[in-house]
Amino acid sequence: MNTYLLAVVLATSFSFADVAGNSQVTPVVSITVIAPQPDPNMPVLDNNHMYAHKDQPIILACTIDNKPPDTFVHWNFYPKDSSTVIPISFNLQSYDDSKWKVEAGVAKGNTYRLSLLSPGVKSEGRYECSAEYDDFAPPVKEGKYIEIISKPIISASRSSTDISAKPGDNVELQCQAEGLPTPGVTWRRAGKAFLPTGGEFHTQPSMTIKNIQPEHQGEYICEAKNKAGQDTLKIVIKLNFPPKITAEKEVYQKVGYKKDLICMIDASPIPKENQVVWSKSGRVITTGGRFKIGYTYGLNSVESYLSILGVQPDDFGAYTCVATADGNSKSATITLAESDKATKDKTGRFIVSSSPASLGILALIAVSLFTSLHIILF
Repeated sequence: MNTYLLAVVLATSFSFADVAGNSQVTPVVSITVIAPQPDPNMPVLDNNHMYAHKDQPIILACTIDNKPPDTFVHWNFYPKDSSTVIPISFNLQSYDDSKWKVEAGVAKGNTYRLSLLSPGVKSEGRYECSAEYDDFAPPVKEGKYIEIISKPIISASRSSTDISAKPGDNVELQCQAEGLPTPGVTWRRAGKAFLPTGGEFHTQPSMTIKNIQPEHQGEYICEAKNKAGQDTLKIVIKLNFPPKITAEKEVYQKVGYKKDLICMIDASPIPKENQVVWSKSGRVITTGGRFKIGYTYGLNSVESYLSILGVQPDDFGAYTCVATADGNSKSATITLAESDKATKDKTGRFIVSSSPASLGILALIAVSLFTSLHIILF
């Protein structure tokens, strides 16, 4: 536990006389700040203002040098936003032992140390030490304003947690924080994405997203900040919605060229590979031979494609893509028709693939040429 030690110093010279009018020694009252040491993370304040963390002990020391006999020393408290003056002590006697303790300094007998036993919110204000040395002269006094601070703490019980919703729902996010002074609260999205409410930032503890859509999914960050520090809350919004498939109804390709049939599937949760099925005329198609099924995953989508290497006449017809997620299924049909002109594949290239029959003939020709060359050489 950190301890704040403060010695308040005021230098004032004065002279006084005894009853006979003889000049006496001139006393000097000084009030000096000893601690706390400045926090490098805190803003710089003037010499009459200090920060103290809530619930940490604070000690103020008022030192009076050359103190005349019968000088009365008082500690007084001026609470924040109040005109009331609360007497703390007279010399070394505290008026409330449950709140304050006053004792003589160890090094000097003219030091009056004031300990705040349970500093809290109500402890903020000005603490003043005064030396009353003469009935005919005003007391010499000096003080220090103590500002009580505490780092923000976001309340788990009064703030949002991860949220699951459906498209079209209204979603309310809460980020309630406590701290001294009252923290400022700011909402933003991860990756500097714009908020559904507009702009990059929302500066209120609560934020309502109306008619939420899939593009609003993701991580939302709340930051509660004041001069004592900050606290952070991260919330993930996830939308659950059945599959939606986008696909061309009819595509074309020339015999002998590669063709990609593509189904773009939007869903949450995203279908796994075994939850996307391709078929033709009721027969399920799997990767093998001239057929290859692939997947490209996005944030809330998956692109499933059926690649046909070297399209043959019997490949033309209707293909069905079925996606299932969270018990919901959706299908789309793509018709592959013959064309007298080649079309590009999904990479934007024209790829010619020979048929198995053609490959067989080419292999026989190659073997024949190799055999003939072998006979000639040997």
